[in-house]
Amino acid sequence: MGNAGQLAQLVEKLTDPTMPQGAIVDALSDAVAMRKVVPPAGARQRLLALLPDLEGEDKGQAARLAGFWKLEAARPTLEELLRGDDGSASKAAAEGLARLGGAKSAAAFEDLATGE
Repeated sequence: MGNAGQLAQLVEKLTDPTMPQGAIVDALSDAVAMRKVVPPAGARQRLLALLPDLEGEDKGQAARLAGFWKLEAARPTLEELLRGDDGSASKAAAEGLARLGGAKSAAAFEDLATGE
């Protein structure tokens, strides 16, 4: 992913059901992790809308991206994934929550540790 314009084009495709959303989320995650790319306008809302519909590794990548982008509105979904049965999604949700940080994330980890 080269520049801000290309990133914006990619984000536009994020909620297009004919596009491979998992690959798009993966590319965005890589761009954020490696290059600290700031999300363009509308990207956070698109990711939030897409997150409940993804499955497996795609959902995990989206959970990580939500954390990178400090998407507070994704916190309930991340907490649900953290407590879920899917180990890779749970790990990704933990990473997302850790990146969100704060007392709410600490409480979610404490609840998980104590079985609440």
